[in-house]
Amino acid sequence: INLQKDGGGSVNFTGSSTFSSVVANGGTLDFNNATSTIIATGPSTLTNGGNLVVDGANLDFQDITLPDSTRADACHLVVNSGTLTFNNYRGGRNGGSNAGPDLTRGFQINGGVVSGNQILLSTSNSWSTLNLTGGSLTVGNGSFILATGNNASRGGALVQSGGSLSYTASD
Repeated sequence: INLQKDGGGSVNFTGSSTFSSVVANGGTLDFNNATSTIIATGPSTLTNGGNLVVDGANLDFQDITLPDSTRADACHLVVNSGTLTFNNYRGGRNGGSNAGPDLTRGFQINGGVVSGNQILLSTSNSWSTLNLTGGSLTVGNGSFILATGNNASRGGALVQSGGSLSYTASD
């Protein structure tokens, strides 16, 4: 079963489920029950202003992607509480300009426990943001790369004003 949210508005999940993929194509998927466990065995994508919010649930995802195009502008992956575990996060683009990144978009960690094997920010010609204000982030043995794009005026932005960050790889 695939989970896809199209258009505006918000959908709240309070139960436990396993999905082949999760897509937020506009609007918000809000996982907000501390006893819920959501598993995505395949790719998850945020596009066209789609948002995924973790407000107390436990999420176990494979790959989470914000595309390399304007379709990813205004997308948010927000963790306020609960846990998010993933294999790969790829933030191709989430907005900004030559003047700087938009720190209110992209991957926002305000609380909770987040762990992933690999994080790649700015994989194209644009800004991509990881903003850590609370909680904890652990990046495992995969890559933790802030900019692989091809524009010297843009790149990946990591801002840490709270919480804890650890990277366990040896490179």
